[in-house]
Amino acid sequence: MLEKNRLHELYAALQQGLAGKLQELRHANRNAEAKGDASERVWIELLRDHLPERYEVNKGFVVDSNGCESHFIDVIIYDRHYTPCIFNRDGNLYLPAESVYAVLEAKQELNKAHVEYAATKAESVRCLRRTSASIQYAAGKYEPKEPGPILAGILTYECSWKDPFGDSLQQALGGVRTESRIDLGIAVGQGAFEVNYGVLGTEIVAYSGEFGLAAFLIRLLARLQNLGTVPAIDYNEYSKMLK
Repeated sequence: MLEKNRLHELYAALQQGLAGKLQELRHANRNAEAKGDASERVWIELLRDHLPERYEVNKGFVVDSNGCESHFIDVIIYDRHYTPCIFNRDGNLYLPAESVYAVLEAKQELNKAHVEYAATKAESVRCLRRTSASIQYAAGKYEPKEPGPILAGILTYECSWKDPFGDSLQQALGGVRTESRIDLGIAVGQGAFEVNYGVLGTEIVAYSGEFGLAAFLIRLLARLQNLGTVPAIDYNEYSKMLK
């Protein structure tokens, strides 16, 4: 008799717990803003528990050395080593654009309007200026590196489309500009998806509901790993605001 895959059991338990929390919040909070805030906290807690310590997870705004500011971002995955926050008081967090690995929008439902909204949020971060500085070490220094892409995603409880990751999602994803592209997402009740944008168009890789959360976390980790480390912030550029 074959033993059960322990990873299946662990991720299934995690997904059931997440679904239960989101469902409870959905019924307990009638106010849309309160419901949204509670949902954000659940996702932030989940990601903090399952990402390596090199990453920090929170909500807030992203700013650049020119003083430009993003929209409010529900879930930001950012560096906690090379780039300290710009401002953090009473829950008002402002992070430098150089620190950001990924931005995620938390909503109750996966639908066209929310995909487009998440895309707009992502573009507001990706359009910010990111600096890069050299890093000194014992044998010399690492030259400034080119900032890599910023991932974007959407986190939802369920999908409003009959075919969750079919033509409707593909049309919604394909209708946004390059700077607004969504890379991955999840509808806990139906599964998760990952997007590849190529010369042949938009390709969606879907994962079934049973392994949706496992797929989302593993593919997010894989994409974060592929990004490497964010560039070191160039404080000389930020110093220009002092003049």
